Amino acid sequence: MRPSTRPHPIAAVALCAALCAAITAEAVDMEERQRPTPLKKRSGCELWVGDAVGGNDPTIAIELRICPAGEGKVTGQTQWSSLQSGWNLRETTGRWEGDTLVMEDVRFIELKPNPEWRFCLIDRYTFRRDGRTLTGGYVSTPCNDHAELELTLEGETTRWPEDTPLPPTPPEQPTEDAPVTPDKPQERACGGCAALGVGGGGGLGWWLVGLLVLLGGRRSRLR
Repeated sequence: MRPSTRPHPIAAVALCAALCAAITAEAVDMEERQRPTPLKKRSGCELWVGDAVGGNDPTIAIELRICPAGEGKVTGQTQWSSLQSGWNLRETTGRWEGDTLVMEDVRFIELKPNPEWRFCLIDRYTFRRDGRTLTGGYVSTPCNDHAELELTLEGETTRWPEDTPLPPTPPEQPTEDAPVTPDKPQERACGGCAALGVGGGGGLGWWLVGLLVLLGGRRSRLR
């Protein structure tokens, strides 16, 4: 008669209880995550909103406010937000080349990544304007992240007078990318962002792995 390969009832109950606790904690954590206050329109500037497609975090929503800086140059702010990876606000600069807008991040103004995620500055944004739409993408070398972007103009088109004064710049804050602690698992990076390799929820993923390992080990011993 072969011994039963079923897990011990007490062990199964304990594992199920731990898994249920992890799922509950994950649900509470997601409910507590919020998006930031949307960027406001500013006189003499344009506000563009849209999404990123194909990046490390495909749920990212993007707001871009750009203001003329003279001689085809622009300055502004880009806000990234996601319930998955978190949110951030960046100072951005660039220039128009005909219908093409080329930009790059200068620094982070606000940096609020969710656990197990980090954000990186963007090396280059490239957009092509077609009426009220900007289409293009970005590249972030530090986070090994790139994605396509499509943004839509909110409100009226700005005439971009060359002598429009620049908007005030927020107080200076650190511009470094969030460091990766050596004794912790590699984080996910996105647009730039980066997270733990097991699941998007971190703790829940590890509970599932532990459950499979324990059940698998018990079956091996009973064969």
